[in-house]
Amino acid sequence: MNYVGSSAYVIQANPSSSGGRRPFCYADKIDLSKPALVVLGGALTTTESKAFGYIEHLAKTTRNKANINLYAAIYNFGTIDPMLVKANTFRRAGRKMALDMDATIARRKEQQLKEINAAEPIPGYVEDLYETIIEPRIVRGNAERTAMNMGNLIIYSHCHGAIIVNHFTDMATQQMKDAGFDDNAIQKCLAHVVVIQHNPTAPLENAKFTTLNFMSASDDTLDYFDTFSKNVLRRDDIAPAFMGDDYANVFVAGKLNKTNGSEHGFSVGYRDDGSDLTQNGKIIFGAEQNAINAAIDNAISGASCTNVASLVSSNEIDIQQLRANGRELMKKFSR
Repeated sequence: MNYVGSSAYVIQANPSSSGGRRPFCYADKIDLSKPALVVLGGALTTTESKAFGYIEHLAKTTRNKANINLYAAIYNFGTIDPMLVKANTFRRAGRKMALDMDATIARRKEQQLKEINAAEPIPGYVEDLYETIIEPRIVRGNAERTAMNMGNLIIYSHCHGAIIVNHFTDMATQQMKDAGFDDNAIQKCLAHVVVIQHNPTAPLENAKFTTLNFMSASDDTLDYFDTFSKNVLRRDDIAPAFMGDDYANVFVAGKLNKTNGSEHGFSVGYRDDGSDLTQNGKIIFGAEQNAINAAIDNAISGASCTNVASLVSSNEIDIQQLRANGRELMKKFSR
């Protein structure tokens, strides 16, 4: 079989689709002078309609923010199996991750992964998105301008999108090193990017962007191959909790949706009435939406914010109680 390389492109929501205008356009580049919310969706985001579906949901929580451009990525995986990219990402982070329970299938997948790594050491779709979203923001010899450009970027990732974010941090670090930035400047510039991740399927620790992770413990798709997964996931009895410095800025609760079934999606949390959410779900999605809006407000005003509490807090979201719940949850890790 001939190898087919992967690729990706970006669409932008049109401010107005009246008069028969299509609700989105293709975006070869992103306006650096205006705050941008860029969606990196799950591995099923292979069509414009699926990518625009993310924009439609998120637009509901950003409807009053005219000074923000909304973008979403579309993936063309070619020969790549995104599950193998996921395995690669965890292995790079030091996790032991088998490719399949069946030894014969595992050997076949190992060979496929070798072929992918030989053809695309960095997946082509990741490179395409990096060249559109991140690379133009880095200005050689000008850390201040780079930081301002980074501060104009908010990324919303779901599921597989977290794997792309994981690649972005490594690629941006190397690009800034090549541009002559010292470690302190690199750290400050990367921290200006706010990333909100819902049910991310990538390693969570050692984030370089200001990253907040929101998830359901009942999500049967998630596994981080570490003590967090062993102690928290597949449990529906966990009170809403926040684990900050202890574990990767994670907001988690046992069950977010009233209906039974998969909790991996995000769309229920962005419906108008919230009637399909449990009370715990309202807290987790409330904190998530607060983070999106606060990050956008900060980008519009030019104020960099890396303080997680200030991003999520409101009258409805008690970060101190969430921290207390998180500390109790972390105690169980060591028992």
